[in-house]
Amino acid sequence: MKRCGFLTLMLWVAVLVMAWPFAANSEQGGAAQKPEPTEMQGTTGPTRQSGETSEEPKKEERESFKADARKTVGELNRGIAALGEEVKKSGSNIGAEAKSSWDEVKEKRKDVRRQYKALQSAGEATWDSAKSEFNRSLNDLRKAYDRAASYFK
Repeated sequence: MKRCGFLTLMLWVAVLVMAWPFAANSEQGGAAQKPEPTEMQGTTGPTRQSGETSEEPKKEERESFKADARKTVGELNRGIAALGEEVKKSGSNIGAEAKSSWDEVKEKRKDVRRQYKALQSAGEATWDSAKSEFNRSLNDLRKAYDRAASYFK
């Protein structure tokens, strides 16, 4: 009898362990999903046709980054335009710190534009440098924008 109880307990443990991923996903509102394939699963590497180079996946990655950068810059520009309207409404009533902060946003925006142009024309050899410089200038602009926006809330 003890042996039967032990086996039953082990069977229940096995069932619970097997069912656990399904229970976790059902709490998130869905059935268990197949894991996303990684680069290593189900592939032996990129297949190349004649004329293709190993640069093509990198080129796709660069184009994707450029598209994301264009979208991000567009969103920031819309926010900056709205902030500019707030600055115009305030007129000469804004303080020196707020004015200085707004001027910093305009300068950082110019830097992002320069870095964005450099990113667009960067080749494979200069891509990593252009990308990191663009990211740095974009982060600087975000920080400056957040500081300036805090004065007009």
